[in-house]
Amino acid sequence: MRFHIILEANNSPARIAELATLAESFDMTGIWVSNMHDARDPFITFTEAARVTRKIRLGPVAVSPYELHPLKMATSLLTLNEIAGGRAQIGVSAGDGGTAMAMGFKARRRVRAVRECVDIIEAAANSEPIRYEGEIYKALYYHASWVTQPAPRVYVCAGGPQMLASSAKYAQGIFLGDHLPEQVAAASETIKSAQAGINTPKDFRLLNFWAWHVKESQDDARAEARIW
Repeated sequence: MRFHIILEANNSPARIAELATLAESFDMTGIWVSNMHDARDPFITFTEAARVTRKIRLGPVAVSPYELHPLKMATSLLTLNEIAGGRAQIGVSAGDGGTAMAMGFKARRRVRAVRECVDIIEAAANSEPIRYEGEIYKALYYHASWVTQPAPRVYVCAGGPQMLASSAKYAQGIFLGDHLPEQVAAASETIKSAQAGINTPKDFRLLNFWAWHVKESQDDARAEARIW
């Protein structure tokens, strides 16, 4: 079992770098920043952390193709990956809350949208010219020739049976949200069933986000608890 930490999106890049350095000193595997519509850019905010750390993985969760076209998502992620020396990661979601909601976008064909988004990101990471024409998204005349780092790690944020079964066949990992142990076990069985008889990445990861709101003071913690 490995541990990651999700940081609040309103932290400054300097604070993110400070906390990422601390987490790395305790051998944490990854640092995530929540992708919020009114917070700092979740890719740019990691640039200082990428410069001062050496091992820990860094990236935003969750980013939706309804708010950011997969081609632009790929460019932002690959740029962070270059700065971090191949340590970038991302959680791709088909949610239409948060940023997508603030922009007035509605989710449609969620399973297909996420599949095409991951396809485009992974194709772009190969540094070869791509011409991708999906049912929803296109990435034409795209050639990230500047890419030299190992590909970033791409997780699909899934929970429902259709998204779990679909993403289990192509994603590098799946990111669950606030699942109880018995729910994680059920999701794991769905994933294993979907992967039966197919080649899957040897380092496939199953992550489960569990919220622990750590605050500077007891009063701050109580205020947060009252909100949620």
